[in-house]
Amino acid sequence: MSNTLSGEYCFMRLLGETLIITHANLDLNLIVLPNQDKLKQADIIVRMQFWLNNCLEGCIALPMNKEYSTDWLGNLNNPIMFCPDDPHDVTMQILIHSKLNAIGQGVVIVTSSHMTTDISNGLGTVFDGNPDDVLPDNVDWMGPNHFFTKPWWHRSDAGMADVVASDGADLKNPPDIIIPWEDLIPIEEQQSPSKSAEIIRPPFRPKIITND
Repeated sequence: MSNTLSGEYCFMRLLGETLIITHANLDLNLIVLPNQDKLKQADIIVRMQFWLNNCLEGCIALPMNKEYSTDWLGNLNNPIMFCPDDPHDVTMQILIHSKLNAIGQGVVIVTSSHMTTDISNGLGTVFDGNPDDVLPDNVDWMGPNHFFTKPWWHRSDAGMADVVASDGADLKNPPDIIIPWEDLIPIEEQQSPSKSAEIIRPPFRPKIITND
């Protein structure tokens, strides 16, 4: 038996030279594996909902192949999502699909996803494949020298960004961009998904590192 997780989310994305406000309807099919820790699975579903409602919602999705003003990025209050390609509908959907599967830690699995947006004219894609067939691996994403062993869409934290390692950077001392779930959702609320959690909206603004 499968479960569904659905919602409407609003975010911004840079397409070409235009920053577009997007309203997206997302439908996810989940499998909650049997014979697993039910409390852990409940916590994971709360984390998935939190990520959708507080990280995806209101974020600005930016392609990584452009340069951005450090002043502009540093002054934003919105969560930032860095994308390996232009954040078109399918790219966004697969990134969301992969991230939620990472949050699921193999005990709550996103088997398929479907997304439509207000610019898709009602057309959507059902994705039930392997995100790695579409998304880059870590070397293609961050280069041969990288702070983390996985790109953000394969990590179970709530982040949506990575930082390129500068020449000579200490790779064993990664930038402080990982925020523990316990700092975002109180433990007692994770254990009681039926309750309305008092949440902390994560900024997820990347630390700007210059060569100066």
